[in-house]
Amino acid sequence: MVLGGYGEVGFSICRKLLQEQPKELIVTSLRKEEAFSAVEKLQLESHSPCTLTPVYGNLYVRWSLKGGGFFSSGEASAGIS
Repeated sequence: MVLGGYGEVGFSICRKLLQEQPKELIVTSLRKEEAFSAVEKLQLESHSPCTLTPVYGNLYVRWSLKGGGFFSSGEASAGIS
């Protein structure tokens, strides 16, 4: 998981991690558009079989205060507490 994967440093870290051939890389950002944009750019740049998962929202707010919580690929993520 890379926090702030849309930013310059976070995106660079994502590129480096993809070279290690992970099974999945979770790319996070505060805004939905940023998370999905970062994943799209990484998919275009990389030919890795890695699953790239965009997650957006404030990861530091308690789950009970989120009113629905994190979203990944348009669906509520399960199992996060």
